[in-house]
Amino acid sequence: PGCQHCPTPFTGPDCDRPGPINAAGQVCGGHGTCTVTAVCRCHQDPEKGHWAGLACVACSAGYTGPNCTWACPGALGLPCSGHGSCVAWPGGAVAQCVCDAEPGRGFFGGPDCRHCRPGYYGSRCTHTCPGGAEAPCHGHGRCSDGLQGDGTCDCSASPMTGFWAGPACGHCAAGY
Repeated sequence: PGCQHCPTPFTGPDCDRPGPINAAGQVCGGHGTCTVTAVCRCHQDPEKGHWAGLACVACSAGYTGPNCTWACPGALGLPCSGHGSCVAWPGGAVAQCVCDAEPGRGFFGGPDCRHCRPGYYGSRCTHTCPGGAEAPCHGHGRCSDGLQGDGTCDCSASPMTGFWAGPACGHCAAGY
């Protein structure tokens, strides 16, 4: 006999082992089945949810929400492209990414955290454009930002925006 044949919360061939139960007395958190060796086999399906952990009380990687049915943005198995945390959208039935935004982890953006935030560049989005991320190129040009960017500034040169020069577009071009 397995868990299904033993009285809750017992398991094992002789129904003499305590099974993994939660505070509500549910075997495997109510989100899985118990094997004869008293190990939870957590549900992994769109209707019952994608559960993990020894007692099936946490969402599997890549899922969130009250029933672990909301898939996180990003590649399957790599929520938020590995550059953020997946959270339930407040007041809605969807998952969203909160992208990394700190010096040691990079400054990522986009719905699935696979792009650099504006003003950052490099393969890990850890480099800041000249002039700072808030005003790349001192607001007088366009920075080559993003994963493939190199941080160089293309300075403005027009009567509308002014004629700027320097590695960070920080001073007037010659003759202006």
